[in-house]
Amino acid sequence: MGTFSESIKNLISPHNFWARNIVVIILLSILANHLTEPEHFPFHEDYSFPWIPVLASVILGGIMLVIAYYNFEYFKRKHFVNGINVGILVKFMLSTLCYITVVYILFYLTLNIVFNGVDALELYHFLSGYSISMISSALLISILMAADVYAIYTQLKSDKKLKITSSGRVRYIQFDQLAYFFSEHKIVRLVTTEAEMITTDFNLNELESNLEKQVFFRANRQFIIHPRAVDQVKSIENGKMLVRLQPSLPAHEQVEINISRYKKQSLMDWMELHL
Repeated sequence: MGTFSESIKNLISPHNFWARNIVVIILLSILANHLTEPEHFPFHEDYSFPWIPVLASVILGGIMLVIAYYNFEYFKRKHFVNGINVGILVKFMLSTLCYITVVYILFYLTLNIVFNGVDALELYHFLSGYSISMISSALLISILMAADVYAIYTQLKSDKKLKITSSGRVRYIQFDQLAYFFSEHKIVRLVTTEAEMITTDFNLNELESNLEKQVFFRANRQFIIHPRAVDQVKSIENGKMLVRLQPSLPAHEQVEINISRYKKQSLMDWMELHL
């Protein structure tokens, strides 16, 4: 009995994505449809509750919510884990609206043909309805997903620490202090933003796994770098790139690494996204 009641509480909790947003969609559908036609105004003498428009709005809103949710989950796995910025949010919004467009066209054609016949199809009504629907969808998605985007952003900005084990000693370094890692003679060392070099018991493959939800790039077989470590980038012979890192090491005037022509485009994409 306790488990059942807990399930019900979780289902109707305001923290539940579906419960929270479905309630918002229903309320917005009722409000919007009461403002569209004079006879739908609550104090109009011929007032009647707009059941069909509200139901259609709720169905469309629910479909939009499903599309936005699964596209959001995809972006969360593929893009948001690397950081949230305006460019990524615009891509998320545009891709979501593209999916909604396909559904809207099918929905519009089906309803009009079933209830009004093929002759009722008009380009003007389609375009005006489409424009209003896309603007409404963009605003609604922004409202519904804002809390989840902020939660991910806060998590990425939190003071997470990387556990470093070196010669039996354990040390915790905040992620915002990590500059780059490099392997030398099979020993992996960390260089912090304060130019401190720390020997670790990691190998670079283990590090890639531990850092997969942070903004790091496997530059080559010896280096994993963070955007804050990139000081200068320039093209060199054979289509390669030379990246100068900061801070430099005490025994080196400059730390420079070569990026192969095969990884050049990946580096450019990474830099465009994070630098």
